[in-house]
Amino acid sequence: MADPFALTKPALALLVMLLIMAVSPLLVEPAYIGYLVAYGVLLVLVAPALLTRSHGPGLRTPPLIAWGVFGTGVAAVTIFANPALRDLFRDSGAVVSFLIGLLLIPRAMGRDWERPLFAALSALALIVAVWTILGAARAYLAGAGAYEWRGVYVPFVHTWLPYLIVAEYLRSRMPGSKPEVSAIRIGICILALLLSLSRTGLVQLAVFIPMVVLINARRWLFNPRGVLLAILAVGVAILVFPYLVGLDVVQQRINAGIDDGDLSLAWRDMEVRAARDYLDDGGWFRWLFGYGLGARVPLPWGIVDFNDNIAIPQLHNSYWTLTVKFGVLGLLWILAAIAVTFVRAHSVRAGPSALRSGGSWMLLMVMLIAYTLQGMSEWSHLLFLGLSCALLCKAGDRRILPLRLPSRSTRAAPLRIGERSGIRP
Repeated sequence: MADPFALTKPALALLVMLLIMAVSPLLVEPAYIGYLVAYGVLLVLVAPALLTRSHGPGLRTPPLIAWGVFGTGVAAVTIFANPALRDLFRDSGAVVSFLIGLLLIPRAMGRDWERPLFAALSALALIVAVWTILGAARAYLAGAGAYEWRGVYVPFVHTWLPYLIVAEYLRSRMPGSKPEVSAIRIGICILALLLSLSRTGLVQLAVFIPMVVLINARRWLFNPRGVLLAILAVGVAILVFPYLVGLDVVQQRINAGIDDGDLSLAWRDMEVRAARDYLDDGGWFRWLFGYGLGARVPLPWGIVDFNDNIAIPQLHNSYWTLTVKFGVLGLLWILAAIAVTFVRAHSVRAGPSALRSGGSWMLLMVMLIAYTLQGMSEWSHLLFLGLSCALLCKAGDRRILPLRLPSRSTRAAPLRIGERSGIRP
């Protein structure tokens, strides 16, 4: 049986775009310049498909009107705040990144666009995982400390690994896939995420792995192949995990703790306090409606970031970033829209289950990263947020529900000879 998730032309176009985005932080500063190049390359590669296909998520009039009102309000607040052009461009690009994931990629991929999507993400997963492992190996050989390990040697795209693990897991459950191959790839991705020393990644794994085991426990326990894979996974974990915990750099992360004694967490706490002070300075209006696109949070007097800036455009905590830019009302509106999309997908349950599972898991990963690593404000993460919402939108689209056969009580009686059906030829 042919692999339905082979790297077709649309999948290759998406993979090329994501690879360009992956190397952008190494080649250009700021990284979103490279992201713009990646989006341009994707547009060139899929231009014919965009002009002939219309298989994106269904857009209904009431939500469009509501988002139009929201956008008008944001535009008015932004004009009143008069941000710098560069800051306005950066935040507008973040919105465009979300829309590319939500609308452009599904339209370009075709009718069953989740298949080339998962194929591209599966190929990317192995590339990013190997890249991360090699970066961690270089850091180990160089005797790098914990922060240098993550900031210099491990690539930024290791933060994509949770999304890629989800994509590979879902690909393994689709017809025509090879679960054994996917299990090996997932294991390599998990190892890479552990070697990245990401505490957020550990939390995501702590949520994802137990829930996946519980969901699949019955199927795996009564399947010899599943039992063998589970034993193999436990054996590898027993051998590898103690060695990883014993590394000096891992002990540095453990000894740093999770309070203000950790410099990274102390900086995040300072960001939140600065955001509160900034909103307090603007009064109730800014708390409700924010400062608009392009807003920067002034740092406390005498403090600058790594680029000697006295104000920052984004906090590590994306929920506070959204509050600064859109206010409490804007943050609640965005979260409510996401919640409605999630509930509708699980109520309608259209299309294959991978739509709901993929969209839900990817959305959960984005929202976890948003708490500590700009998951709902950085361009690449917003692209994955758009993709997760697109998957859920398709799962909530009643137009793709299968036709139901009439029940026995309502089925029409067969025509007798000589009777008219009432249907014109």
